[in-house]
Amino acid sequence: MVKRMDALTPEQTAALPGWVDKWIKIGLCTDPADRPNFEEAARKCYELSSLKQPEKIVWVDSPRMVVQVGALADYCLEHNIKKGDVAKTARTPACIQYLREDWSHYLGGQFWCAWQAYERFYAEVCGLELPGDLSERGRAYAETAKSACWWWPHEKFIVVSDRPKAILRDAQGRLHSLTGKAIEFRDGWGISLWHGTTIPDEWVADPTSLTPQKALKTNDVEQRRCAVEILGWEKILAILPHRVLDTDKDPMIGSLIEVDLPDAPKTRFIRVKCGTERDFVLPVPNDCKTALQAQAQMYQLSEKDIRSYEVRT
Repeated sequence: MVKRMDALTPEQTAALPGWVDKWIKIGLCTDPADRPNFEEAARKCYELSSLKQPEKIVWVDSPRMVVQVGALADYCLEHNIKKGDVAKTARTPACIQYLREDWSHYLGGQFWCAWQAYERFYAEVCGLELPGDLSERGRAYAETAKSACWWWPHEKFIVVSDRPKAILRDAQGRLHSLTGKAIEFRDGWGISLWHGTTIPDEWVADPTSLTPQKALKTNDVEQRRCAVEILGWEKILAILPHRVLDTDKDPMIGSLIEVDLPDAPKTRFIRVKCGTERDFVLPVPNDCKTALQAQAQMYQLSEKDIRSYEVRT
């Protein structure tokens, strides 16, 4: 063990990529929670914090249930609510306001494991010894992240969520799915995302619910962008009046069109036929004057080079 570190050795530096992969895997784990390991580690956290052991550890299926059950139980204990009156109490304005203020007292478990990965690297790979019981605290806290998802610690109880049953991502690692929720827990709760941006669940649960009209009326700009990407510009422009500014003799170079979108007047697009004979509509810079210029800017080539290509995909 070492007391102080000012730089990593070549061997320690070489160990970093594997350590990163290990903790990313922990963060993305969809196996059922390791309940015995979590409970042992969580109780160790209480012990090292000089706290009385929690009377109960309650397991639930999702983070939503963690914050609801945790905050509601806290309110009922504080106000001496009897078990039979909990359901009625949960609907009172005072309780609802309390839940709004109290729900965020949770720990992120596997979703908050950046610090644990950092601290454990120095402890386990580099042999760094922290004063007192800090290393033991770090070890216990890291084990909670390795074992489960969100948890809500209270002086009398812990509410803890199982891991998600599915985490779906795109090629860049962003949460993404158009066939279901991108992250889904075992009780069905989850979040729908399109390349990292949260979208309404109904867009994936019922794709027919997303229409060009609904896409254009979506107030959130990022969600509107996602809706347009999901539908494709061809469907969006089909319901909007547009002006053809230029049409090239080559259908694979296409036509330059202009349309007044909500919050974006005179937006320009190229409508083009690709090598598979399918038609596409793609946004281009508004300073484009011809379809050929728009194609050249998209491919970052000269107009002469674009014209010389006989086949494009």
